[in-house]
Amino acid sequence: MGCVKCGTGLSYRDHFTKTKTAEAPWGAWLKDDEQQPWCEHCQDDWDHLSRLFYTELNLCGCGNPEAAYDLIRGLLVLADAEWETRREMRPFFGDSPASDGAYHIVISALDSAGLTSHGTSISTPWITEKGKHYLKLMEKHTFSDWDQDSGLPHDGNPCPDGCRHKKREY
Repeated sequence: MGCVKCGTGLSYRDHFTKTKTAEAPWGAWLKDDEQQPWCEHCQDDWDHLSRLFYTELNLCGCGNPEAAYDLIRGLLVLADAEWETRREMRPFFGDSPASDGAYHIVISALDSAGLTSHGTSISTPWITEKGKHYLKLMEKHTFSDWDQDSGLPHDGNPCPDGCRHKKREY
């Protein structure tokens, strides 16, 4: 038995789902062949994604945050590619008069959050270790999976030594 999203094995105490129903407003025990709808690892991922989006990138949850999620994931994929492919980031923004400014603002925000590094030019940034870490999380969890009510990890404090999201090389 494991988590539907990440496959993490769950201990016996985790067989109690936190998904409440009309029949079981306190939660319900899962049958041995049922998969847990979420696990603590996924919740931890979502909490860290919340910190990235709403604290480090200073984004808002209203409007179309799914489009922002998809844009950032797409840009991180490009930033993880070879130099020639990274040059494709600019066309990602279209040809309107505001495109150059939007591109500069978004790429600068990714750089400021430590997801990319612009080196000699912000026009063709490359992905950092932190960017790779969050790209993996974003590839594992789609926006529709994300619990938008998740809070900040560790009650808003920095990651402790035992946290699997703690800065290693970034």
